[in-house]
Amino acid sequence: MLDLTASHFHRGAQYGEAAADVTAHLTGEGWTERTPYHIDDGVEDARLERWDGTGDAKLGY
Repeated sequence: MLDLTASHFHRGAQYGEAAADVTAHLTGEGWTERTPYHIDDGVEDARLERWDGTGDAKLGY
């Protein structure tokens, strides 16, 4: 069995930075950012801390 929620798949993946880059690009194209925003992904807080930032963002056009 493969556990895709395992922290070793996410550590160092820099999701937060990638999400910030996408958000910056899209807001420059007329999208609006709705912050703060948190996606309830059902992952326990201790595991999320090991993942580092996930860059949860909600954009509207």
